[in-house]
Amino acid sequence: MKRVASLLPIVMLFCAFQPVAVADQDPTAAVVNGVRIDGWEAEREFQNLLPRSSFHGRLEGERRLELERKALDALVMKELKRQWAGEEKLSVDESAVDRELSEIRERFSDDAAFRRALQERRMSEAGLRKAIERDHLAKAVDERVLMAVPEPTSDDVARFFAANRADYVTPESRHVIHVLVYVAASASTAVWERAEKEAVALAASAREGTVVLLEEAAHRRSDIPPRYRDQTGDLGTIHRGALQAEVDQVVFSSALHEVIGPVRTIYGYSVLQVLSVESPRQIELAQVRDAVFLQIQSERRENALAEFEDSLLTGSIIERGSSSAEH
Repeated sequence: MKRVASLLPIVMLFCAFQPVAVADQDPTAAVVNGVRIDGWEAEREFQNLLPRSSFHGRLEGERRLELERKALDALVMKELKRQWAGEEKLSVDESAVDRELSEIRERFSDDAAFRRALQERRMSEAGLRKAIERDHLAKAVDERVLMAVPEPTSDDVARFFAANRADYVTPESRHVIHVLVYVAASASTAVWERAEKEAVALAASAREGTVVLLEEAAHRRSDIPPRYRDQTGDLGTIHRGALQAEVDQVVFSSALHEVIGPVRTIYGYSVLQVLSVESPRQIELAQVRDAVFLQIQSERRENALAEFEDSLLTGSIIERGSSSAEH
């Protein structure tokens, strides 16, 4: 299934309407069936894609280019949906647009500051409103497409489950006791050697039955930094991948009640014991019927939206910078 082609990098910086130097004329990011998209609109879309934990200035190189292309792809598709909405007489909720525009205006100390920011961006309030309307119309178009997707029937759910029955199995789980002979990462070789001897003696005592690992884990818990305490003692029932790789491997290959270790990790030496093993178990349809329904529904909606977007691209003329491409 074809998708939007890679787009040219965005050259303007648009970060929460903060003032920056701009060129005499805002560059054109794209032209979609004759409708111009300004550079500031593409940068606004780019800002919306940024992870909330990242900062604009820290994105560099290929990662920034990737997000810029993705942002412009998304903006081009929004414009195509806006045009489709116009043909279908699909309207936007004007009050919702007004609220969003007001929220943007309220970020500034007064109306004069808001208008200065618009001017510095070569933007107009009408242009910003149009961009917001495009967002809302694109969302409305998506909702129209998704509402037309038929809901999975009971037979659909049953057939899907039967065809994918092997995917609905609970993995093997094990009840594990973990005793950690903790060693600080900055400890000397001598400290590591003493810890290893202690862990070897502990494991030997547990095998001989003179030490109960669960009691030993409780005894040592106070000597372990708080951030590691939930990884020691009675771990309860765990699945593969819950422990560090080197520990996980030996735990899930050991025999029931076997004392395991010591195993060296970055935290010190681990001595473990498996108290019980629960084999993989087939899940029945009644247990996951709702989840299967939602999975089928999600896949159908995703496919329907992708097919609709491909249909919008077909026959559209999209110019990007100095180049153009006809779909």
